[in-house]
Amino acid sequence: MTTRSLYTKQQSNDVVATIFDAFDNGSITLHMKQALINLFQILKSGNNSPTQRHVANKARISLRTVSEAIRVAKALGLVLVVPQYEIVKGRPRRLANRYVFNALKELPEGISYKRKRCAPYTKPYIKEYNSPVDNSGIVTPTMRDRVLGKLLAVMREDGMRV
Repeated sequence: MTTRSLYTKQQSNDVVATIFDAFDNGSITLHMKQALINLFQILKSGNNSPTQRHVANKARISLRTVSEAIRVAKALGLVLVVPQYEIVKGRPRRLANRYVFNALKELPEGISYKRKRCAPYTKPYIKEYNSPVDNSGIVTPTMRDRVLGKLLAVMREDGMRV
């Protein structure tokens, strides 16, 4: 039995174009784009309420990235998220959300995705040193220890506890 898609060909093209526009504008990251496109493909195949875990496995990205992508797409107005419940023994039981994509003519202004900052000591110190990998691509313990030793020495000079 084949299921009929909720979206026409034109609507599908418009939704995918909107996702790509959001990526080009910097509103979403590359992995978020992959998550949203995979979510849309699952919806087109007839499953209206896939779990975020299913989308993450299909896109081969983390569950957190999928939930972040849905949150940002919801803020942009690209996705409508409808929570679902069922009554079991008189109590509501939470089910997977239902998702509906909107094809937007223009993305709203002022919404851009900003990544969370790393720990303050990681970025500047790691950039200063060469990779512990030689031309063969193999990391030797002595090379690794040498690079880590330099890194720890510089961090101690700056007064950090390591």
